[in-house]
This record gives sequence, C-alpha cells and structure tokens, in this order.
Amino acid sequence: MIEFNAANFALFFMLWQLCWPFIIFCCFSMPYVILVFIINFLLGVLVGIYTSSKVLKYYQGIETICAYYMTGFAEITFLKVVPVLSFIYILLIFYAIIGIFRGRKYTQERFITIVLKVAHIPEDEFTTNIYKGPPKLPDWIRSSKEEDEEK
Repeated sequence: MIEFNAANFALFFMLWQLCWPFIIFCCFSMPYVILVFIINFLLGVLVGIYTSSKVLKYYQGIETICAYYMTGFAEITFLKVVPVLSFIYILLIFYAIIGIFRGRKYTQERFITIVLKVAHIPEDEFTTNIYKGPPKLPDWIRSSKEEDEEK
C-alpha cells in the first residue's frame, strides 16, 4: 500500500506533468504524441532548472504546496492538489520563458513568491527557517572529524 503524504503527491504530480501527453494517444497518431511528449519534457526541464535555487528547489516547492493541501483523504487531496499544481506549472512555464530573457533570478523569485502565497507561509517564517545556516553536526561527528584532521 502506498503511503499518501506530501512527498508522494509531489512525485505523482511530477510524473503526471511528464506523462500527460500519452492520454491523447487515442486521438492522435504516435508521432504527434511523441512530439508533444518531447516538447513537454523540455519545458519541464526548463521549469525545473529556472525555478530551482539554493533556497528552494522545484521539488521542494511542489512538496510544500502539497503538504499545505493535505486533507487526510487521498481522493479529496488529489482533487484539490492536481488542478492547483497544474495551474502553477502552466504559470511557471510562462515565467521560465520570460526568465530566459530577464534572467534566472527573476523566475526563482517568482517561484518562491508563488510557494509562499499558495501555501500561506509568512515570509519572515520562511526566511528564518531557510537562512539559519548549515545544520550543526552532533558532537560525536564533530569530534571524529577533528581527530581525522589531527592525523
């Protein structure tokens, strides 16, 4: 049995955004489906590259939005999350195309703003959690590293 959590919903959505062209297989011939799949794959890569930053990766943003919309019932969560993420994905495609001309930082800022607004995260809470710095190592790891450096 699959555990339904935000990470699994985010993974499902990323697979959905990659494979949706195969749904139109019954209406169009295979070369058109493959062409749409290739274009969709390239757009997905463009969105993933242009929205990911050191602060927030694309998958982390999608997972954060999924976590906000978790209801406890997989079917209801699925009905809420997929349309919201589909709209955000289409919006991010436009931002990524604009980002080609205005710079990657433009798209990264827009993505962070979208995640904060959709998941209703206060900006100060986000920045304090993100910018705390690297996690501190436990004492036993720190002491073994210091011993290795002494040798």
